[in-house]
Amino acid sequence: PFFPTTDEPIEKFFGQNNDWDKNVVETLYGGYPAKRRKDKLGGDILFGVPCLLYADAYSKNAPVWMYRFAYHP
Repeated sequence: PFFPTTDEPIEKFFGQNNDWDKNVVETLYGGYPAKRRKDKLGGDILFGVPCLLYADAYSKNAPVWMYRFAYHP
């Protein structure tokens, strides 16, 4: 799915990305697996992961600075 906000695609994401510790994610997204937290996690996966991949690839050719913002209501 394009926007992983249900159990199956989120579990698939964790299965394919060993560098993401599910226990840490559950702590950072307090209340996970509540629906609203799944939406927030899905948004971070959808928008954040491609940025990290791009920055990692670009860093092999030039210095890269990346700002990561976190908002916790």
